[in-house]
Amino acid sequence: MRLFLLAFLGLTVIAGPAAAEWAFRSSGTTAGVWVRNEDGTSLALNCEGAHDGRLRMDLTVAPSQDAPGGDGIATFSVGGFSVDVPTTPYGPEGQRLQILRVDVDYFDTDIAELRTQLKRGATLNLPAQPGFQPVQFALVGSGRAIDRLEEACPNVWEIARNIRGG
Repeated sequence: MRLFLLAFLGLTVIAGPAAAEWAFRSSGTTAGVWVRNEDGTSLALNCEGAHDGRLRMDLTVAPSQDAPGGDGIATFSVGGFSVDVPTTPYGPEGQRLQILRVDVDYFDTDIAELRTQLKRGATLNLPAQPGFQPVQFALVGSGRAIDRLEEACPNVWEIARNIRGG
């Protein structure tokens, strides 16, 4: 029976996708959380002292064959919640992976709800768009990481205001 259980667990690990865990970092005037898939696609959420009240998301995706370049849209879908956010290519185009930057109001009600859903959900889906292929991110550990980000962002902005003297 033990041998069967070990064999079953081994096959489950081999057959299932590896779920990367979300991570957190803070350095005083920046704070961020991120997750990275085995194929190199990734999602990072950051707040910076230089951009008070803003949330920057860097989305690393596989570009589609017909990638037009330029600005686009990404649809973040988790659970029953979806929100469209504008994207801007960041870094060189024509590579195996493309970074898309998202800059949004941290306090926007849809963005606050997105953070809540990321903490609760099991999977974040981003359906294909004209510029990139579909991608999914496991939300294992996202609740703890995003809670830490939400605690850190107001401090990051306050530290930066104090440094600027205002």
